[in-house]
Amino acid sequence: MKIAFVTELYAPSVGGVESRVKAWAEELARQGHECEVWCIGHSTELPDFEVLNGVSVRRVVSHSHYKGTGVARRHWPTVFRFCCELWLRRSLLSTFDGIVLGKWPLLHALIVSYPRDVVVLMDWCELRSGFIWQLIYRLIAARKSYSHIAINGGIAKWLSLRGIPRGRIATIGSASNPPIGAIKVPRIDKRILFFGRISEHKQPLLLMQAFISGRLAENGYSLHFAGDGPQTDALAGLAANVAGVVLHGRVTDEEKFELLASASVLALPSLREGFPVVVSEACTVGTPTLTIHSADNGTEYIVRELRCGWVVGGTTHELASAMKRYSKIDSSEWKMASAEAVARASDTLTIESQAHELVDAFR
Repeated sequence: MKIAFVTELYAPSVGGVESRVKAWAEELARQGHECEVWCIGHSTELPDFEVLNGVSVRRVVSHSHYKGTGVARRHWPTVFRFCCELWLRRSLLSTFDGIVLGKWPLLHALIVSYPRDVVVLMDWCELRSGFIWQLIYRLIAARKSYSHIAINGGIAKWLSLRGIPRGRIATIGSASNPPIGAIKVPRIDKRILFFGRISEHKQPLLLMQAFISGRLAENGYSLHFAGDGPQTDALAGLAANVAGVVLHGRVTDEEKFELLASASVLALPSLREGFPVVVSEACTVGTPTLTIHSADNGTEYIVRELRCGWVVGGTTHELASAMKRYSKIDSSEWKMASAEAVARASDTLTIESQAHELVDAFR
């Protein structure tokens, strides 16, 4: 097949959606499909066209400071230019067998008309609550020419409630891409790991406060943070002189898997997620995930569906109690969750199986 991924950003930009599209495109190219990414260049220094790991990358428009500017941290004049260029290049898009639309930057899925004889899949990586967000989502879902990919069961249910037939909805999560070879690090009891962007909606400060208020360090627990972001300084200030807390900052992929394999639990108290790939990566090494109940937290659906961890309330007391209970690797409930995680990683969370599911969704 000849497949176009029309999305907001792509490598070397780093993010959850970029990683999802990159993994799909490279695996499909490896399997013999012709893949091309149409995106916005987040830097004018990037070439308009290049081939990365067998995937053609077409940066339709570029802006030197696209990230972090404007409403919702987008440079909307560039988004409008992107949509106009997609309109103007419809004849080129018509040469593809299928098109996958990333959810962002929204307008490309809302106002651009794609060739009628090409199958278009709308990839829903998350849902946000709020009147404006829900209005935009409903307008996109109402486009009769689209079929849909849901990153988790909660989004699939939402799409069904919008009247979309189940036959036009495929649920495809985030795949793990573990390093080749065994990860030779010992599992450490009572070690809790937060991995991800150190930002407000992921609530690393709440996790730290729960660790401190629960006095977990006094009972041999440790809390590790890997990643960076706008709350890094605040987290460092809160962690100062607190025993049992380690801030790793940004890490390599190899270091990430070593941290995941050595941890007894991955703690993700996010308010808003779709399907963080780190949950799949944790499953690969048998590390259960602890997350919280929140209306926009897709990780909750993933953990429940895969039975690879636990969902608790989002207060500091509830988080502290959960960390204390679920990070003991000699408990029967930990062993059960770890075994389920490994089983799911091998049968549903591989990039090979998900690439096949994506191709099937076009049929």
